[in-house]
Amino acid sequence: VAALMHDSVLAALIAAERATTPRERALAVSMAREALTRLANADRDSGEGSDAPVSPASVADGLDSAAAEFRVHVTAERAIADHAPSVPGRAATALVLAATQAIANAVQHAGAAGLHVRVEGTDRGVTIRVSDTGEGFDPDDMADDRLGIRASIFARMAAVAGRAEIDSGDHGTVVTLSWEHPR
Repeated sequence: VAALMHDSVLAALIAAERATTPRERALAVSMAREALTRLANADRDSGEGSDAPVSPASVADGLDSAAAEFRVHVTAERAIADHAPSVPGRAATALVLAATQAIANAVQHAGAAGLHVRVEGTDRGVTIRVSDTGEGFDPDDMADDRLGIRASIFARMAAVAGRAEIDSGDHGTVVTLSWEHPR
């Protein structure tokens, strides 16, 4: 519920704050309605989605859509091998949602400075890197009540046997998310 509140509600609030046209306002209202619906159904739906296979390219498409919702002009760079197999839907959803949170953090805390998204698909799995050139932060100094990274990135990736790493400092921040096919 904490991740749902943080992801859905925060995304709707950011969209509302940045809305300058009637279309953008309508999108913000739609996002808020969806967030409220998901919250109302939280006890019945874990939000993990289907396990139907999803291509790595579809994961990148999901990130392009997420970036557009935050009104940032970034397109996921794609390095997807022709032989890269599909990813289970729940893992793909976790990758997209965790990367969306990383994008939101880059927009909110770094002003989207140098925002770059890269999706790699190989025979081993999928890796996403979200980077910015903001001032960075010390991940070890995060307050306990800051759920954006803990719940929406680390816990979400751990729930699908994935990994999340954060490298942050004067150079900016790089969030690396990875999921590998079971051997």
